[in-house]
Amino acid sequence: MDYFDLPYTTITYNTTHNNIDRIQQQNERQKKKLDLSFYSNTECNMSGTVHRFGPFYVSQNAKKDLVYPATFLLMEANKEYYTKREGLNCFELRYTISGSGKLTYQNKTYQLNPGDGFLIDNRIYHYYRAEKQGWTSTIFHLDGNLVKSVYRQFAENGNFVFHKEICPSFELYQHEIIRTLKSISPYREYKASCLADLLLTEILTNTVHKNPASFDVPELIRKISSYIDKNYAEITSIDALCKSFYVSREYISRQFTKYIGLSPKEYLTHVRIHQAKVLLKSTTQPVSGIAYQVGFNDESYFIKVFKKLEHMTPLQYRKHSIF
Repeated sequence: MDYFDLPYTTITYNTTHNNIDRIQQQNERQKKKLDLSFYSNTECNMSGTVHRFGPFYVSQNAKKDLVYPATFLLMEANKEYYTKREGLNCFELRYTISGSGKLTYQNKTYQLNPGDGFLIDNRIYHYYRAEKQGWTSTIFHLDGNLVKSVYRQFAENGNFVFHKEICPSFELYQHEIIRTLKSISPYREYKASCLADLLLTEILTNTVHKNPASFDVPELIRKISSYIDKNYAEITSIDALCKSFYVSREYISRQFTKYIGLSPKEYLTHVRIHQAKVLLKSTTQPVSGIAYQVGFNDESYFIKVFKKLEHMTPLQYRKHSIF
C-alpha cells in the first residue's frame, strides 16, 4: 500500500529519549515539532524514521460520539528502537509491514511478523521493540467509545494480536480512513468513523472466530434463548434457569453476551417487555394484569423497567405509539 500519496511530514531520530526534555532537545536540533504529550511516562529509543500523516482536526462531536484518530504514523524503526510506556490516553492499532518486532502486554509476549498487528490500550503498561532486521509498521492512535467497546472484547478473549489473513483489506481500510479525514467533504468524520468501525469489527469477529465453524451459535445458547422465548412468564430467576440447563450463571452470561449481545437477564427482560407491548396494543387489559401476565409480580417495577427501555410509561405507549 502506498501511503505516501497522502500528505505527511518526516522526522528522523537516532538517540534514546528517557524524558520529555531530551525529546524537546531533539526537536529543537531538527527544527521540528512533536506532540510531547505522547511521551509522558515513556522511555523509548526513537531510532529510525517517522512519517507522520495528519494533523487530524477532531470536533467535540466526534470525540463524544464517534471513533476518532489522534495520529497516524508510518515508522521505519532501526534495530535499536523500543518503547516502554503507560498512561497515554488512547488506543494503539499497529500493523507490521516488514521486518519484525515484539510486544509485551498484559503479561504476554507476542512475535510480530509482516502482516501481524495488535490493538492495545496505551493507558496500560506496554513494551515493544524492533528486532535485528528493523521493524516497519503503521501506527494508528484511536479513541472513542466504540474503540473502548471493541477493546473490551479483545481483552475478554485474552488475545490482542491479529493476522493479515483474517483481515486482508486492513491497509485499504487504513488508507481510506486517512484519505477521508484529510478530505473536505460533508460528514467526513462520520464516514471515517464508519470505516474504522468496519475495520475494528472485522478484526474482532475474525480474530475470535478463526474458522467458519466457530461462527455457529452453540446449541445450548439456541435452546436457552428458545426456552426464554416460550416460557418468559414462568421463569422465576436466572439462577433457576441455569439449574434447569445444568450450567453456571457465569458461563451462560459470557456466552449470551458474546452471541446475543445481552446477558440472560437482559434478554428475558426484553422478551417480557416486547410481549407487554403486544398486549398493550392488542387488548384492553389493565397495566397490572399485563405486568403479571408477562412475568412481573410488581406493577411499579414493571412500569419502571418499561419506561427505562421504551422511554415512556405503558399507558403512554398504549395511547401514542403506532406499535
